[in-house]
Amino acid sequence: MTIDYRDNVIKQFQDNPKKQVLLASLKCGSYGLNLTMASRVINVDPWFNNCVEQQAFCRIYRRGQTKETMLTRVVVSGTVDDDILTMQDRKQENIDEAIGEDANSK
Repeated sequence: MTIDYRDNVIKQFQDNPKKQVLLASLKCGSYGLNLTMASRVINVDPWFNNCVEQQAFCRIYRRGQTKETMLTRVVVSGTVDDDILTMQDRKQENIDEAIGEDANSK
């Protein structure tokens, strides 16, 4: 999708009340989007790096957001999703250990 086309789609989503859903991949959602006209993120694509998922949520939870925001993660038990979540937890534990408890409380 070209940048011009993407900008047009976002403008339609913002200006047309009949357009209530905007589908975007995690990769698309990481490229300079400001989606404060939205209030919910439904993530059906867990990623190996939890920061990518957090960044997608932060596209709607920004300065200028006036609505309550929500993040829902859809994870299918017994699939690669479980492995990805385990990997995310392990990575976060390693990061927390490297930074130390004192750094987290500041």
